[in-house]
Amino acid sequence: MTQRYAVYFTPDRSSELARFANAWINDEPGATVFGDEVPWSGLIDPDYRRSITSAPRTYGFHATLKPPFFLASGKELAELETAVAEFAAARPRILLPNLQFEVLGNFLALGLSEPLEEVDALAADAVRSLDEFRRPASDEELALRRGVGLTERQEALLVKWGYPYVMEEFRFHMTLSTRLDETGQSRLLSILRPIVSPLIENPITIEAVSLVEQPESGARFIERGRFPLLG
Repeated sequence: MTQRYAVYFTPDRSSELARFANAWINDEPGATVFGDEVPWSGLIDPDYRRSITSAPRTYGFHATLKPPFFLASGKELAELETAVAEFAAARPRILLPNLQFEVLGNFLALGLSEPLEEVDALAADAVRSLDEFRRPASDEELALRRGVGLTERQEALLVKWGYPYVMEEFRFHMTLSTRLDETGQSRLLSILRPIVSPLIENPITIEAVSLVEQPESGARFIERGRFPLLG
């Protein structure tokens, strides 16, 4: 099986933030909230923009709750879909009061100005409660993760959960670029801050979670289902 699955938070497709992201990352015609011409037109080379949004384009504009995994032997997609629906139905909506720009691992993202216990708990619960569906990480996958250099705690999390940045290492963020040097970060911030700031000045609600699928290595993740938080 080549498919991978993950559980995301994605802004409602009709929201201004989601429509901005579709224009910035995906080049979706008609998706922009800005009319016929996007406000970064003339400020950034189109080919350069496509280059620095290549990784976000694969994963989609999202915040990861349960990182990508291969389906465990003996498990079916329908079972996973049911489990994610039940997981969501048992948990309440969460208000995100203060999104802001941040540089995380040299890439530009939208994150929280300070950690939010409810968000951290939602992500930790997703990792734990859906772990029976995750195929154990292969030696190759483990080596790839270890290649970036992990702390002792991150190594323990990798071995237990298949990913090093979960539980207390989790940090809510929605990625807007690939890795950039400091000059690239500053330049991109100067372009995007005046465009995006009005879109995040009001609170955003996590009102659903999405089950997404990557059909094969390198392919874009696609949404398999969106499940409302009803708890």
